Amino acid sequence: MLLIKCKECGKEISDTAKVCPNCGYENIESINSSKTSLGLIGMIIGFISFFLDFFGLISLTGLVISIVGLSKSNDKNVKLAIIGIICNAIELVVKVIQLFGLFLL
Repeated sequence: MLLIKCKECGKEISDTAKVCPNCGYENIESINSSKTSLGLIGMIIGFISFFLDFFGLISLTGLVISIVGLSKSNDKNVKLAIIGIICNAIELVVKVIQLFGLFLL
């Protein structure tokens, strides 16, 4: 936990505080950092789904998380969310093809 200066009143506050306890100003850095981690989580799930997946459920979950992360991310984490979307979509398509192959036999 770091101490940063509030942009409104100038007093020191925690970098994890969502609002300044002195003046009520919203700490935008704290809010953005919690939203943008969804892109990273989606990307990690995308990589995990290549090795472990139950009928595409992990890929589908990772795809949804990556899309939500993309819609709420800042410029730095857009790439992570896009990589997560690509990985999860590829794995989901592969799982659908595998499942249809099992049903056709």
